[in-house]
Amino acid sequence: MKRSVLLFILALILSVPSCKVKRYEDARAIVRDMALDQKIGQVIMVGVPGSTISEGSREILKKYYPGGIVLFGFNFSDRDKTMQFIEDLQKASMEYSGLPLFVSTDQEGGRVRRITDGVTQFPGNMAFGIVDDENLVNEAARIIGMQLRLIGVNMNLTPVLDVNNNPDNPVINTRSFGSTPELVSRLGVSYIRGLQDSRCISVAKHFPGHGDTNKDSHITLPVIQYDMERLEEIELKPFEEAIDSGVEAIMTAHIAYPKVLKSYLPVTVSRVFLHDILRNEYEFEGLLITDDMEMDAIAEYMDLGEAAVRSLQAGADIVLLSSYGRHIPLITSAIREAVASGQLTEERLDRSVVRIIEVKLRYGIMDFVEGNVSASKVSFDDDIALLSRAEHINRRVSRDAIYYSGEKISVFREIGTGMLHPVFITTNRRLQHYLLSGIRGSKIFSSVDAFTRYYRAHHRMKPSADSERSILFYHVEKLDTSAILKLLDFTQRHSMRMIILSTGNPFELSRLASLPPAIFTFSSTDASLRELVACVRGEFAPRREVAVNLGIRR
Repeated sequence: MKRSVLLFILALILSVPSCKVKRYEDARAIVRDMALDQKIGQVIMVGVPGSTISEGSREILKKYYPGGIVLFGFNFSDRDKTMQFIEDLQKASMEYSGLPLFVSTDQEGGRVRRITDGVTQFPGNMAFGIVDDENLVNEAARIIGMQLRLIGVNMNLTPVLDVNNNPDNPVINTRSFGSTPELVSRLGVSYIRGLQDSRCISVAKHFPGHGDTNKDSHITLPVIQYDMERLEEIELKPFEEAIDSGVEAIMTAHIAYPKVLKSYLPVTVSRVFLHDILRNEYEFEGLLITDDMEMDAIAEYMDLGEAAVRSLQAGADIVLLSSYGRHIPLITSAIREAVASGQLTEERLDRSVVRIIEVKLRYGIMDFVEGNVSASKVSFDDDIALLSRAEHINRRVSRDAIYYSGEKISVFREIGTGMLHPVFITTNRRLQHYLLSGIRGSKIFSSVDAFTRYYRAHHRMKPSADSERSILFYHVEKLDTSAILKLLDFTQRHSMRMIILSTGNPFELSRLASLPPAIFTFSSTDASLRELVACVRGEFAPRREVAVNLGIRR
């Protein structure tokens, strides 16, 4: 490429959020001067080792010129080290390919969060869906976007736009805003606008919908037996709304729809879904990114090189790989061979590369002035006030999402006034800490057996030990039906009341034939756990109704 490379730190400081004006002319000028290997690199997004730049990372950037990287929990350390790591990667990318990287991660909130330092730990989408406040969603997304860009992450693989209408779904559940397309669409659009106003690229997922399946595409190929009429009525609506709102990227799902495709071909390699529906019918002009091609839903059914080529033929722009091993040369070689044989034309490749470069230009990841490419940074001086409200917003959403299902809500006031003595069973050390510091005189047990042994012995020594003045709280992160049944039997025989504390997947509890009173947080973040303790001690009343059908039987 005949262009000078400016140092990464000699960046243009761009204001927020002028990312509406398309820059296709500049993008085409850059792509015209790119070699084939550079173009192939731009259409792959790969993992990198470690949390500091290494020879392994340099080798990937030098040999394959990837257009993007995806970072996982093991890649992040404290905020300052992460910023240095990403800056070093960007400098190396500029040195070797002449272009900066998309730096992506999955910072969804709730149980899917990669970064723990420097980014507010908001609850997941379901908690926001329970609260159902579009303004709060928008503000939280803007905050996340700014925090990510300040660290160096410029693409968030969010939001999840799956409509969670299957209580047996093992992979979506609390990651979804809710069980209706209307709710998911409204809050999804609010999130996308907030994130992108912070000049952080939003990637809506998992098209055309991963909500109504009881299989995990990480380990098998889910098959959904719906026709297009049903998909258009439910699953596709949030994506259609997201496209209308200007979402920059969509991630495809590794799911088969045999009634639509007349085969068990995954959507990721389907031209019907990617080209005919997204590009033609919905007129989506943004980036199409595959879900991780190394997931078993793809890897167990076809060669990854073939899958990568077929996804590009179908209309994908970026092939995502979570690893940094042997699959990178496998996929890049397969794309190169496909171009050489005419199976994939260079013109088709160019269309994807132009889209990629255009988004990098428009979102302040790079600039192109007088024929020179430079890496860029953004500044958020005008949004400091919103950043300062991050924890307030986090606390408000976490508190407002807490839901109590059951009778006798007065128990919380009675705990606060000392009329009831709370007893807790939990293995969660963070919750144990907040209970000990937040509720005076708490008795905490780490197992059902420890609790029952103690109370049997205590009851023998003090037959009038006022069991009726004690109340048991059993913490459920993952359902253990036998433990709940054992506790129900024990508390009934000893005239104790029992309440479940649910901080995990709420739908699991619907498997019980009869559910005792329960508090749901829909999240296990620190803020959610702190607000749960505040609720138990009677500081505020939990909500008594939710729009989500949890399938609870009593």
